Amino acid sequence: MATRYGSIAMPAVPERQSLGWKGFFLALVVSMLIFASDIVYPVVVSPHTVATATEASAEQTFDVIVVGSGPAGLVAAELLSRDPKVNVLILEAGGPSLECTGGKLAPPYANGTNLTYFDIPGEYANVAFMLPPSISNSWHMEWLESPKNHLAKLVGGSSSINAALYFRPPTSYLEEIQWPYSAADVATGFAEIEKGFGWTDCPSTDGLWYAQDVYSLMAAALKHANYSEHKINQNPDLKHLVYGHPPFTIKHGLRDSPAKTFLGSMAKRANVVLETWAIVAQVLHNDGKASGVSYNKGKALVTAKLRSHGGAILLAAGALNTPKLLLQSGIGPKRQDALVRSLALPMSESWIANEAVGAQLFDTHQVAVTFRAPKAAALETDDGDHPFGFDYLHPTQDAIAQFLDGRAGPLASSNPVFVSYESVVHPATAREYHFQITVFPHTLPRGDNSTADPMDFTLCFNLNNPTSRAALGFFPKTTSRRHRLVYGMLPNSTLYWDNDEDLDMMVAFINETMSRLAQVNTTPIFPPPTPVTMGSSWSASPHEWVRHHTLITDHFGGTCAVGADNTSCVDSSLLVRGTSNVFVGDGSLVTGGSVNPYGFVMYSGYQASVGIKKHLTMSKANGIGNHHDGRGSS
Repeated sequence: MATRYGSIAMPAVPERQSLGWKGFFLALVVSMLIFASDIVYPVVVSPHTVATATEASAEQTFDVIVVGSGPAGLVAAELLSRDPKVNVLILEAGGPSLECTGGKLAPPYANGTNLTYFDIPGEYANVAFMLPPSISNSWHMEWLESPKNHLAKLVGGSSSINAALYFRPPTSYLEEIQWPYSAADVATGFAEIEKGFGWTDCPSTDGLWYAQDVYSLMAAALKHANYSEHKINQNPDLKHLVYGHPPFTIKHGLRDSPAKTFLGSMAKRANVVLETWAIVAQVLHNDGKASGVSYNKGKALVTAKLRSHGGAILLAAGALNTPKLLLQSGIGPKRQDALVRSLALPMSESWIANEAVGAQLFDTHQVAVTFRAPKAAALETDDGDHPFGFDYLHPTQDAIAQFLDGRAGPLASSNPVFVSYESVVHPATAREYHFQITVFPHTLPRGDNSTADPMDFTLCFNLNNPTSRAALGFFPKTTSRRHRLVYGMLPNSTLYWDNDEDLDMMVAFINETMSRLAQVNTTPIFPPPTPVTMGSSWSASPHEWVRHHTLITDHFGGTCAVGADNTSCVDSSLLVRGTSNVFVGDGSLVTGGSVNPYGFVMYSGYQASVGIKKHLTMSKANGIGNHHDGRGSS
């Protein structure tokens, strides 16, 4: 595999035996720009405008162009490039992440270890909550006005910074979202992608679980409500009154995400090119038949071309960004036509109407509540020193040493130590609400400067299938300086708690959980009201308290949903309606939520690759396009 900075193709470097995996992926050239003690930022052109082409590129053509190196994009690229005659270009808007991608950003204790924040599972919370903007802003998507998010433009996308929670979905989920493939088909897809990475519910290399006093306390409380313990992924259909140890994509105590696994598998393939810091502007097409994409690379505008119209484009930029690319390509709701044409982008004369683009945006609704356990919940050891939980935001020196010495201990896992599921039926509408509780063995960062008690821990209450929906698109925004066109959630569009029944059910579920925990002498600890939370308090108004303490979960979806009829964004082959060779593979495809979506997003990359393979085969059979030696043509 080659990686490119600018227009220069670079050869792969020798594998690095010290990390112990074959075919090690080369360090990206762009890593030279990253992190001494801080980040050196690339020059980024305004994402709504076209850069001035100041340098020519060595022009290659490709069978497939994948936009986005997130979990779906990398899965699809790896599966497609197994055929050496299929030439694949992967375009990533950001830069390196894990060490194997050339990343260098490391916590001080890991300097000199070839490990980054992204490699170490236990650094998830620090990456999510604690890194200064001077660092985290480098992977934030500056072109996105709203919603707020913790997503990442990095090699691997959000799979390089998330908690690595990996769940197989229940069969009922496929029915709820009207997924066009059978449970057997989906199981086949999951089986295929799982050949490429490791997952476990016991990540520490010593075979032990940590912060288990928290786990035991939760288990004792929920057993009073007839919950039972299960291996969560062993029977994915058990999603009611069950709890267990969270499963993670962690192997040998390190993150085992697509940036390491699927990208690593492509390391020595001559038919794959990964280009970083490449911000795609639009798909180039004629009446829906794509010929390539244009993207900003520093101050240059670069065009990547398909070898012929028999090739394919895969949009895998995520539920918030894929709609933007479609709109900027002249595909989407008719009401967006005039707005998009005001951007500095070349547009075809005819707009392809697809009303589902950007519509039906949803996110899991999450509320975090701190609880305080009794002192007796911390089981004593022989030396009498046994903390109840574990503060991932401030790991102890012992925990750091344990991890560095043997990839063991709490830092071999991200924060969640317990997960449970329960479905509750609304008494009036009979709608089923799917709740998930994810438990952190510490408090989240406090805004009131108070000190956490060592017996405090956090329950994240997730409503996985909310009814609230918003929409994405371009709209004018007035600032103190000027009028400008921005991209984000459309005005008068509400993402969270737009439905009072959702809110009622969340409040009821939190209350019920409080009652269950009270049976093990565990009580909620609510922070004092602040101006940020509009002075809301649980005791005065739990509904308002929930509204003002709702967290961004980043489980976005719905914005380019698959469906059987012509009103959907993509058809059953994941082909964008109105086009003949533009496919989608990411979280935008699903119409509703279930378990943490990381696994299903990877699977969507598999399913997109199936559709693209069929397209390439049919194009070849019909004499459209040529397949050469997989090295590209100039």
